[in-house]
Amino acid sequence: MTIVEQNDFRLVRSRIEEICEQYRLALTKLHNLNNSIMNKNISREQINKYRNYVNTFELILRCLNKEDASMIRNININRIPSEELGYSRSNYYVKYRKAATSFLKYLS
Repeated sequence: MTIVEQNDFRLVRSRIEEICEQYRLALTKLHNLNNSIMNKNISREQINKYRNYVNTFELILRCLNKEDASMIRNININRIPSEELGYSRSNYYVKYRKAATSFLKYLS
């Protein structure tokens, strides 16, 4: 892998991590809607924003092929270490890069 490809991979990976972090936050906030202590001042607009984010994210995962969606879910949502996924290090990067790039195509 060249330096240019490594830099591109870092950018892609950081963007996916950012998107998945926002997804986890939105999902957590939606799950806590019934908790009046945590969400006493949440507006209907904010709730809709969280729902739209979660729904869009899940729709993109459904549009990906099963292997790409599984990579995004396992690595970024479930945070399973790469060693536990059963791929060699080089194969892991190739598959993750493909999955992440496919995911990002739906956002542009």
